Amino acid sequence: MTSKPTTLELAQRWLDEDKDPQTRAQIEALVAGRDEQALEELLRNPVEFGTAGLRARMEAGYSRLNQLTVISASQGLAAFVELQIPSAPERGVVIGHDHRHNSAVFALLTARAFVDRGFRVHFFPEPGFTPQVPFAV
Repeated sequence: MTSKPTTLELAQRWLDEDKDPQTRAQIEALVAGRDEQALEELLRNPVEFGTAGLRARMEAGYSRLNQLTVISASQGLAAFVELQIPSAPERGVVIGHDHRHNSAVFALLTARAFVDRGFRVHFFPEPGFTPQVPFAV
């Protein structure tokens, strides 16, 4: 049986993986301040995918919505889709975004994750309205 990583080990893992200077700075500040309670809350449990997709506060940590968790979820989704529908990479996926904060950045990161797995990506570069992407499918 393996033991669960310590809070500081989770923080170091985050810092090793995260490339966003803002969210890195958040975790670095909590480590420097020895705020293990806040680190535990941000890092212990992964953000969950619910009926409305990924929903969480936008800040650093595996339990929050940020560039690293969007990349991770997108990589996992791409792998799952490819496993379920072998022709999906050739058929492609449709990715769009709206006007909400970080929506464009998250859409680009998602598109990149799919492209990196060999998917054809149909990308809406401008913000759109909610039914636009499902209609494109």
